Amino acid sequence: MTQDSTQANINLDFEAFFAAIDDRLATLGPPGDTVAVDELRPDIEVEFTRIFAANQPAAGDAAAARNTMLTSMLLAIYRVGSRRIPNQAALVAAIGEALVDVFTRQLASYIEGRFDVRGDRPDEAFTKITKNFMGRGVGTFGTGFTYEEDVVDDQHGFFNVTKCFFLEFFQTNGAPELTSVICRLDAIWADEMNAGAYNVTFERPTLMSDGADKCRFQFTRTGERQDDEP
Repeated sequence: MTQDSTQANINLDFEAFFAAIDDRLATLGPPGDTVAVDELRPDIEVEFTRIFAANQPAAGDAAAARNTMLTSMLLAIYRVGSRRIPNQAALVAAIGEALVDVFTRQLASYIEGRFDVRGDRPDEAFTKITKNFMGRGVGTFGTGFTYEEDVVDDQHGFFNVTKCFFLEFFQTNGAPELTSVICRLDAIWADEMNAGAYNVTFERPTLMSDGADKCRFQFTRTGERQDDEP
């Protein structure tokens, strides 16, 4: 299982992810059955290859290929892990916690890559986000997503996602419950945005994974407009 180091959306270090999930899986098996990732790896590799081949992304869409690699890996772990772990909700939670653990380590680089918001210029956050949410979204996540602008003014940057690759992938492959694992990552950078260093707050009142018609991403300026803002 290889990965493209240029992945800008979720630059997942697979080895770090397996290390993060190992302790979490250990206690989830039936009594007397300690689940170790190393024991599962050969089956995960086989399942990953099968899933990725069955969901081959369109040629030339590098972002879609990265997304398919990520989701295929998560689904492979889920399917193989389910053979040993009877509590599927606990397994989903463990996968999500491990993914959050790895994602959090590269949060600053994600925010800069996704929105062009730098940690040393948090005052630019609202302007950068409203400028880059849609354009960089396409560049970062590929053609598997569709965006629409809702409200953009001096105080609000409201955008909607009406097509989501992650949701469609997991629904198509019979594991819609795994969509929440990816959705959870938005809460990580949202907490960072809402912490106060940035001049913006973020809310996501509806999710397609919860049955809504679209995912609503709503950014609101909290600080004063800067004199040098366009």
